Amino acid sequence: MRTLVIGDTHGCLDELLTLLEEAAIDLSRERLILLGDYIDRGPKSYQLLQYLQKLQTTYGSENVVLLRGNHEQMAIDYLQHHKSGWSYNGGHETMYSFAKHKADIVEIHDFLNSMPLYFTDDYYIYVHAGLKPGVALEEQRPDDLLWIREEFYRSAYDFGKTVVFGHTPTVNINGRYRYAMLHNKIALDTACVFGGCLSALELQGDSITQVYMVTSGKNCRCPEIA
Repeated sequence: MRTLVIGDTHGCLDELLTLLEEAAIDLSRERLILLGDYIDRGPKSYQLLQYLQKLQTTYGSENVVLLRGNHEQMAIDYLQHHKSGWSYNGGHETMYSFAKHKADIVEIHDFLNSMPLYFTDDYYIYVHAGLKPGVALEEQRPDDLLWIREEFYRSAYDFGKTVVFGHTPTVNINGRYRYAMLHNKIALDTACVFGGCLSALELQGDSITQVYMVTSGKNCRCPEIA
């Protein structure tokens, strides 16, 4: 099965639509995996979530895999426990996006809460932030899957499969707004919402067969495709 994996979108709906058009994915027989952080900071969190929800309803959760990111978890925590830190970490933009469309943020709680923390196939493990070295996949703590950084991506630990992850902008890993190959890991958050790119990997079996990169506009800091 051809699989398209996309990094953190953060409300960048226009870039996501452009990328999907370029990839020409057929979701009736191919798989789309997004690595989380669909909301916050960017301008179109409401529209992006509506679009993803419709895609998943149409093609099913096996063909449209929407992993949970730490920003979705912060929104869940806000809705369940009224933790205020979310609004200062990009949540304000999401609230504004919902208010602009006269929608209630509470409506998305169940959708966000249904998102899995990881997904696997024969060759890869897909997760938002990463895995704690030395811990079996089924024993990983949600906080690590959603928040871990250096302890994971600097580790040489063999997780049994290549791990594809987002969360940490690649510019903090390899100094570039471009996906990063790290031993048995692939970093895919190329910081679209911060003027980088939205990136996707096309996977066939255990091989990367194509890389798609869409700039975020006039303030793009992706010289490779500018």
